[in-house]
Amino acid sequence: MTGFMKSCIVSLTGVLVLSATVLAQGGPPPQRVRFGEVRQEPVAQMRQVTGELRAARRSMVAAEVPGRVIEQVVDEGDTVDAGDVLVRLDTTLAEIDVRRLAAERDAHQARVLERQAMVSQEQRDLERLQDAVRSGAVNTSEVEDAQIALSAAEASVAQASADLASAEAALSWAREQIDKMTVRAPFSGRIVAKGSELGQWVGEGEMVVELVELDVIDAWIDVPERFIGALSSSVTVEIAALAESLTSESIVIIDAGDALARTFPVRIRLQNDSGLLRPAMSVVASIPTGVGAVATTVPKDAILRDDAGTFVYFDAGGVAAPMRVSRRWAFSDRVVVEAARLAPGMRVVIEGNERIFPGQPLIDIDAPAPTPGGGE
Repeated sequence: MTGFMKSCIVSLTGVLVLSATVLAQGGPPPQRVRFGEVRQEPVAQMRQVTGELRAARRSMVAAEVPGRVIEQVVDEGDTVDAGDVLVRLDTTLAEIDVRRLAAERDAHQARVLERQAMVSQEQRDLERLQDAVRSGAVNTSEVEDAQIALSAAEASVAQASADLASAEAALSWAREQIDKMTVRAPFSGRIVAKGSELGQWVGEGEMVVELVELDVIDAWIDVPERFIGALSSSVTVEIAALAESLTSESIVIIDAGDALARTFPVRIRLQNDSGLLRPAMSVVASIPTGVGAVATTVPKDAILRDDAGTFVYFDAGGVAAPMRVSRRWAFSDRVVVEAARLAPGMRVVIEGNERIFPGQPLIDIDAPAPTPGGGE
């Protein structure tokens, strides 16, 4: 008998004794679970590299026009949607300017109407003189003078219309300045810093808030140059602070390697659906090395985590027994692990394992139902 088998027998004996003790003391009832199999199989050798999360989009939102802050709507840590108001500036003087320009615009409109009326009058005078010429009542020089007067009136209308267009443009610009005095979020995200306070004067181009995007976030890792060629179309990233792993196919190798370390930065874009991923969190990414290996694997749903690390529950003769494992890397729906007592063919709990206790009896959900009467 090998040392490994002896170790398993001793472990199972201890679990069975514990189970009998728990049941004798009125322990927990059997738990319905689903099992997965421990395998030893060829896998692509992976290497873990560390990195950090960075904001995919970060903006120093600035004031487009100068002004005094009359309302600071947001604070650090607030979440905003695209278009939400961040800061409002005092628009008193700008509104006075708008009223002045509106009055000038109205005056120009009146001047255009006046000049158009003059054109109409000159046109009628010219027509009367042309009729009089045909009857011999006036000479042609008077008609020529009338034509000159009409042309001058038409030119006056054109000048007045140009002045009106200029006044309307100035008024639109002034109204746009008022709109710019309400600073809005250019995209959805979280406020991480403020550059202004209530009553403060901010100049054109000065930051009022710093905003980072929440929906997506980038993991940045440094990959040794010898592994760049083996980098696959997807990479799994683990965020230790959240005990969470995410797989992404959005991978970009940055062509700016470190000549001393012989590494290249790689950006991995992650969907932040939970909103819990934050810039500066540390990450560990598993990248392929291009070398094959034979390793022990378990379904990823079998892996549990506590303060001491990672572990699985395995089937110890119908009862649950925990076993510490070292998680190496994930691939597809399985995880490569290291555990001295985990052997191929053993069954590990992959569903219902969050609610079981050591020594608790297990009921296999997928086991065939017993034949009525005990027959075959």
